[in-house]
Amino acid sequence: MSADQKPALHVQETQLEYFELAYNTISQPILLLDENKCVLFANKEFERQTNISNEVARGKSIASIAPEGQHHATQALVASLDINMSGKRSYSTMWLKGEHEELHLAWTISVVALHSMRYFLCVAQEISVSGDERQLNDRITGLPKKVIFDRALTRIMQRMDRDKSFRCAVLMFDLDDFKKVTHLHSLDIAHDVLRRVGKVISENVRKGDVVARFDSDKFGVILDGIKEQSDAVHIAQELRYYLEQPQEYDGRRFVVTASIGLYIPAPSEKVDVIKAHCDEAMHKAKSGGKNRVVVYKKEFTKTSRRHLDLESLLIKGLDSPHDNFFFNYMPIVDVDKKRIHKFEALLRIRDPQQPNHFILPPDLIKVAEDTGYINQLGRWAILSATMQIAQWSKQYPLERIGVSVNVSLVQVFRGTAYEAIKDAIEQTGIDPQLLSVELTESMFAHDIARIQQLIGKLKDIGVSSSLDDFGAGQTQIRQLSSLPIDEIKIDKSFLTRPFTSHDRGQLGHVIALAKHAQKTVVCEGIETKTHYQTVVRSGGDFGQGFAFSAGVEPMIASAFIRKQASGDFNIFDLTG
Repeated sequence: MSADQKPALHVQETQLEYFELAYNTISQPILLLDENKCVLFANKEFERQTNISNEVARGKSIASIAPEGQHHATQALVASLDINMSGKRSYSTMWLKGEHEELHLAWTISVVALHSMRYFLCVAQEISVSGDERQLNDRITGLPKKVIFDRALTRIMQRMDRDKSFRCAVLMFDLDDFKKVTHLHSLDIAHDVLRRVGKVISENVRKGDVVARFDSDKFGVILDGIKEQSDAVHIAQELRYYLEQPQEYDGRRFVVTASIGLYIPAPSEKVDVIKAHCDEAMHKAKSGGKNRVVVYKKEFTKTSRRHLDLESLLIKGLDSPHDNFFFNYMPIVDVDKKRIHKFEALLRIRDPQQPNHFILPPDLIKVAEDTGYINQLGRWAILSATMQIAQWSKQYPLERIGVSVNVSLVQVFRGTAYEAIKDAIEQTGIDPQLLSVELTESMFAHDIARIQQLIGKLKDIGVSSSLDDFGAGQTQIRQLSSLPIDEIKIDKSFLTRPFTSHDRGQLGHVIALAKHAQKTVVCEGIETKTHYQTVVRSGGDFGQGFAFSAGVEPMIASAFIRKQASGDFNIFDLTG
């Protein structure tokens, strides 16, 4: 037995004999612990109910006496031992899972003084639970649930109030892309993943730390007695590393990562505030690229509240996407023929507080990417765009009006974009040449090989690709020929900033280089006839901007096509 496994306070054999004689006759489970939470004695009733004998438990930390795979069973009890050493009582409940049954024990914890020594006397009583109180531990992972976590954190904060030198750290885990596991695989596999995550966390924290599963794919950890923030960060980074190691489930290989928020609470802080700060840091980790550890900072709060509001709105919207999401369509005009070539589909979401208003997509898309809902939202968006193409192709077959739809970086990197596009084309039966996929310039800074693979697969089925907002980011003009896209959309800043002869020349230079690289060119931001004339003189192929029309509802866009088909048409008077 190592030094740290031995009881810190040694009790004379005669005293232990006294405890054995006194407590072995009591028909309640009893544990006697020293101040270091090591077991001095476990009575016969404890052994009968838990199958953990005095010989096995004695001398060990209470956190380590549960059988292999069931260390979570003692966590709630461990968390309850941080009580006032003056002799006050504390109550906690833990769940021990035997081979064939569940055991719910309510513990009464007292401090006993004997020969100038103090001990924890833990007396249990079996209880029955029902309804919402059915379990205080999660059935899937066996970990304590949020209620136990909250109780443990409350007691630790009370200890911090008494001992100003004592500190703890709180971690919040959110599994990255877990919804993908639940959508693509069986529920059994999803549960196996959760069990493995719970086990990895529990086995790699310190004895006495509290691990809990909150809901779905969220876990919480209380690191007890942290001296420095760097120590907590180190533990969190180790847990992140252990979690991301590849595992096999039912013959399938998975890599599960977690975004981790960390907060070091100050004395007297409320539990709800502490958890909210952890949650904010966790969302920051997720939005910053996932599989990261982020320590909470005060400036997160405002941004995080907005994030949570949008996440709630997104979840509600996805329950009935056709009622809550819609597209406005902005015309892209052939500047030479002065005709509508296609429309860009602009995603909107209805504001439930103001039915006549809608929320613009950038923040919403980011939240969808962070939470894993982007695949569901993206599939709906692509299918809706192709359905609109199918409708216009049926109504105005000679016009051959296409639609350009934006695809998220997350969809590209997770491999869901191509399948969503292919499925939508097959479902609607459209001509693939009428569909264009817009990619942002920033995507090419991440993994150009993956982008090239997607674009190649799209080309094989007849779908073109477009690079949006060229010139607003870091892509250099000389890189154009190496980009595998069919079209570039030149950022509106080339037209809307104050004009000089140099600016006009620069626009023409960019367009010339793009055409030399065999790219079609769309100029964004055409707001006046002067802008339009500049684009024509510079050699642009297509134009887009308020000089023609803002994004409009599908019915109005259909009216534009109808005007064009009838010949009663002027690109500068679309809304007249």
